[in-house]
Amino acid sequence: MVTQITQLDCDHTCESEAKMRTDAFENGIQVDIQHDFSKLTYKLVRAKEADSLREVPVVKKLNAILPRSKVGVTCLKIDADFQIPPFAKLRLGEANLEF
Repeated sequence: MVTQITQLDCDHTCESEAKMRTDAFENGIQVDIQHDFSKLTYKLVRAKEADSLREVPVVKKLNAILPRSKVGVTCLKIDADFQIPPFAKLRLGEANLEF
């Protein structure tokens, strides 16, 4: 129970911080457009392509089994309720899973 509460709190904090960064950036652009003759906007457009942190790698370990119900059809049984985002990379041991 404590682990789930901590995980929920961490996820909410990460989402909140990402929203604040987005809002601060958008506000900075608006101020730049209104008061600074779009200098910041020009720098962003002119800047070279730079790698940015778009996601934070997260590893969640769950107990799962991979039963075979019939030839060519497999399913994954996970012990806990877990929402799998569409961009997630899943592995079962050394095997990469695709859905």
